[in-house]
Amino acid sequence: MQLTTARLVLRDFGEDDWRRVGEYRADPFYLRYYPEDASTEEAARDFVSMVMGWAAETPRKKFQLAIVRASDGLVIGNCGARTTSERHREAEFGCELDPQNWGQGYATEAGRAIIGFAFESLRVHRVFARTFAENRAAVLLAERLGMRLEGRLRERRFFKGRWWDHLFYAVLEQEWKRNGPETVEAKTPVIMHFTPKGW
Repeated sequence: MQLTTARLVLRDFGEDDWRRVGEYRADPFYLRYYPEDASTEEAARDFVSMVMGWAAETPRKKFQLAIVRASDGLVIGNCGARTTSERHREAEFGCELDPQNWGQGYATEAGRAIIGFAFESLRVHRVFARTFAENRAAVLLAERLGMRLEGRLRERRFFKGRWWDHLFYAVLEQEWKRNGPETVEAKTPVIMHFTPKGW
């Protein structure tokens, strides 16, 4: 599986990609919204193994792709759409980016590609995302991707010694088609929160 944008290649993960995942997850800026053990070799290997397992499923319902910078072939993050309900045609969006590549529009570019794929190829009706309320950059990404705020779950997760609120965003098929897949350059750091070992 591969998608190509102006500056990126989104592709399935390979076994050796865990090294790059571990490298960028070790950045302190990344770890603000993730557990400290997310950057361990075990966690990186488990993540890559999990998404490779999804890729091997038949029929395939979850697409979490490596974000590769086309200019040099470097893996700089991952982005995906995972079908959560075939009957209701719904998928969840998730994205993370190497902090060294924040502020260059890569997350928006990758997000538009994978959400377009979800609507056009997976034929979903609704794509949603969830993030910590404090993760302002993730909120801005959701808005750039045409998502609307649908709700706030107060103190939904106990993490790093305190309770955190979760925000839920979504975009509908007709909204996506009406607004089009034009690229909007991101100007702020972006990481969409998700749990490394599963959702």
